[in-house]
Amino acid sequence: MTQVVGTEHTSLDGPHGPSRAFRDWLALAVGLAAILAFMFLIAPIGLKLPGYTHLTAVLDETGIPAPALFYTGVPQVGDAEIRIRDSLTYAPAKP
Repeated sequence: MTQVVGTEHTSLDGPHGPSRAFRDWLALAVGLAAILAFMFLIAPIGLKLPGYTHLTAVLDETGIPAPALFYTGVPQVGDAEIRIRDSLTYAPAKP
């Protein structure tokens, strides 16, 4: 025999399927597993990308801290930004 309670159908023997608490814990476990998979499986693959080794070598040589790579307050980054902007603004014209 089935009765309707709210929008859920339950039988007199109890609700069908896993409980809400179990689904919440399962969602948490899946989320944590996804984060760990990204940290230890997917992100290390990025270390093997072609430009990454050159970038880390340049950062080590110049002493630029990696988080400051995008700050124009670092002299090398500011100079590079000016040179890139100028090369885009004053690009050589075709003859």
